[in-house]
Amino acid sequence: MSDRLLPEESISPEQTAALLGGDEGGPRSLITNPAPSSPLSIADVPDITAPWYPTICQFALSFDGYAYASREHLMALADRQQDAFYRGGVLEPMPLNELRAALFFEQRNYRWNETEPGGKDLRFVRALIAEIANQVREGGAK
Repeated sequence: MSDRLLPEESISPEQTAALLGGDEGGPRSLITNPAPSSPLSIADVPDITAPWYPTICQFALSFDGYAYASREHLMALADRQQDAFYRGGVLEPMPLNELRAALFFEQRNYRWNETEPGGKDLRFVRALIAEIANQVREGGAK
């Protein structure tokens, strides 16, 4: 059994605020003590059509999510992005390291469950990769 929300479930603003320790006024960073990630060049980021294994998995694991945040924070971060993507087809604005942390968590979640993403889950993963690539091109600012 997974700790993840099912796509049809959602977290209320109050639940999100309680989980993240913030208020309902807007998104907050889940990470209070971010670990630096290795610098990326656009050549490091896989194409959005790359296969899940090994290409996307290897890229996701190039970021040490466990050094970045607790499992609970990683899950909340990924779930927040996934919920935004499933509701509106777009990701929330987030710093590069948080996007990489969400991708890291997605890889670990599929590994723990011994499955691979497909359909809208794979589109979500590819949206994360596309936004990571955009931010790398822009110098990581956002």
